[in-house]
Amino acid sequence: ATPFDPLQEHPAGIPGRLTKQQCGASMPVDAPAYPRPPYAYRDAELVVFEYVTDADAAAALLPASLELTDEPTVELTFARYPWSTLGPYNELIVALLCTHGGQPYKHAVVLYVDSDTALVSGRELAGFPKKLARITIEPGAVYGCRLERPAGITLCTGVFEAAAPVPFPLPSTRQFTSLRALPDPENPGAFSLAELVQTDWIIEAGEVFVGSGSCHLTGVSALDPLHLLPIRRPLLSMLMRCRMTVAGTGRILERY
Repeated sequence: ATPFDPLQEHPAGIPGRLTKQQCGASMPVDAPAYPRPPYAYRDAELVVFEYVTDADAAAALLPASLELTDEPTVELTFARYPWSTLGPYNELIVALLCTHGGQPYKHAVVLYVDSDTALVSGRELAGFPKKLARITIEPGAVYGCRLERPAGITLCTGVFEAAAPVPFPLPSTRQFTSLRALPDPENPGAFSLAELVQTDWIIEAGEVFVGSGSCHLTGVSALDPLHLLPIRRPLLSMLMRCRMTVAGTGRILERY
C-alpha cells in the first residue's frame, strides 16, 4: 500500500476565498452572533432611579471631553425586554448625566445583561461596557429588581411603586455616549482604538409613571464596584412602558 502523504492529501498553494464583502454582520463572519441594526423592542419596561452622587467619583469615570451636570446625577435603570430583535433579555444601565458641546447625554458607565447576544452587539457596535450577570425584574403593584454577579452575590436592588401617569412627549430620544475601546493585540494593557460614540434610543410609543422608589448599592464586590457612585440624595423614580428602537448607526463624537 502507498504510505499516507499529508502534503499529497492537502496540497499547498490553494488560496482562501473569503473576502470582506462576504463577511456577515458580525463575528463569527460565517455565522454572525447578532443581526444588523436597527433593533426593535416591544413591551419594554424600564424602572428608572435618578440620584445625586459624589462629584469627584463621577468625574473619575467620565471621559475628559464630557462635562457633568451642575448636580452630578446617576441614572440607574433596570430594563426588562420580553421581546426584541436581539431576543428577550434583562439589563441594568448605570449612566451619568452629562453634556458634550452643550448637548445633554447619558454616559454609559457600566451595563449588565443576561444575554450573550445583547452583550456582544452592544460592546462591538457602540462600545457599551457590558458584562453578563443575573438580573431579576418582577413586575407587579410593586416592582422588585435585583442584580447578582456572580449568581447569589447581590450588587444592587431596587423597588418601585407607581403613583400616577405623567405626560411624556412621543417620540422621544434617549441619547447615550459610550467609550468604545479596543485592546491593542501588539501591546497588552493598551488600546489601539478609543472612540466616544453617540447612540440613540428612540421611544416610539408608551406611557410613563412616577411613584415611590429607591435603589440600594450593596458594595460587596471589588470586581463590580457600583458603590463607587454612591447615593447621596435620591431624585426621581419612574416606570416607562414602551415600544422602542435602538438606532442602526452611531455617531463618533471624539477619537482619542
